[in-house]
Amino acid sequence: MQNISVLLYFLVTFHAIQLKMNLDSLDYYTKNQRQVKFMMRITPWFNDSDDADNWFSYQKLSYFGGMTAEEVLIENGANGYESLMEYANKKEHKKL
Repeated sequence: MQNISVLLYFLVTFHAIQLKMNLDSLDYYTKNQRQVKFMMRITPWFNDSDDADNWFSYQKLSYFGGMTAEEVLIENGANGYESLMEYANKKEHKKL
């Protein structure tokens, strides 16, 4: 009986770990997709993709209180993505 309890404990623990890994993977995928979509949106603003990557990672944006686009996305998740897309829209329509 004790062996069954130990086995059951390990199975439940393994399942919980596997579930967390799947949720973490989904979260990583979602964050990555937001970055990819935003980068696709802004890359035409630059001479090449390296310039776009550097802007995304290092350019402090006064519109976001001095945060970079990367920081906005990391710190604010889905809301940050929406804010960045709104920023891109305003920039493209010369409203900034």
